[in-house]
Amino acid sequence: MLATELGIWTTSNLDEAGTVWTQDIEGLANVRVDMLQIRLSDYTVLAATHGRGLATAVWDIQTGIGSPDAPAEFEIPNSKS
Repeated sequence: MLATELGIWTTSNLDEAGTVWTQDIEGLANVRVDMLQIRLSDYTVLAATHGRGLATAVWDIQTGIGSPDAPAEFEIPNSKS
C-alpha cells in the first residue's frame, strides 16, 4: 500500500517482475495522501489527506482492501453528506 499524490495504490504481489498497482479511490477521490497508519489489532488503515481530512478502511492483509473483486471503500470520518 502506497500513499501518493493521487490517493492510495495497492498491490498484492511485490515479488514478481510484473507487479501491478491498483488505485484505490472509492470514497477518497484523487487527493494527496500524506500518511498511512495501520492498526494491527483489526487492520484498520488511516489515511491522512491534504485538504480532505482523514479516511479509514479495513484492510484484508491477504487480499487487499475489501474483497479482490470489489473496489476499496474508504470512509471519511465525521464527513457531512
